[in-house]
Amino acid sequence: MIPKLSRIFIIGFIICTSSCNDKVSDDFQTFNLDEGSKQWLYSGNEGDVLYLMDTLKNQISIVLKRERSEYLEATTTTDWFGWSSIIIAEYERISQHFSFNNGMDLYISMSAESQPENCEMQISFDSNTVLNVRIIPNSTKLTRVTIYQPEDENGIRSGSSVINDRINSTLVYYDSLILNNKSYFDVLEFELRDLYRDTDELSVVSFSIAKEVGLLKYSLKNGLSYERVVK
Repeated sequence: MIPKLSRIFIIGFIICTSSCNDKVSDDFQTFNLDEGSKQWLYSGNEGDVLYLMDTLKNQISIVLKRERSEYLEATTTTDWFGWSSIIIAEYERISQHFSFNNGMDLYISMSAESQPENCEMQISFDSNTVLNVRIIPNSTKLTRVTIYQPEDENGIRSGSSVINDRINSTLVYYDSLILNNKSYFDVLEFELRDLYRDTDELSVVSFSIAKEVGLLKYSLKNGLSYERVVK
């Protein structure tokens, strides 16, 4: 169960890096994530601990609680001149779950897609805002931002979305970023500018991640910010 004090922040990334398409036969395909795509995930091991410090000099820790690799299966039936055939495809997905000692959870997953050089990345801070991003070499473009509300008394959640050219939120790529006297490379920095009134004071409104390193910093709507520190 998601703690009531934590507000949902789900972010879905569609990242155009390069995804491998390994065709097994005419009616079976396997789509794998390539190594370049996987670099957007944290490269460590389960049990690793990361540390961040807020603007009040309070330190929090994050533990990689679980990493899971799996294949999602999909089937398609195609009719041609009265004949039916079933096309079976498998899509590789890797998901990571980070647990914060302040009660928050961070989920990051990446899934291969059937289109060449496509994959989807999803990030969730406690599970309430969703972001889809298409990343092409040397450029980035947000395709969807969704804010979900907490469950009502009937356990139902509602949400609002903005898509494509209506999006005002920003996602910027940096070759490098210096944070607390340490350099990080290949960094994505997101800032929420859509549906702001649908968030509460504990909602994450900005964050940065780096290839293989994971979460570098994030800020809440109430002004409190957390930055990565090296132990």
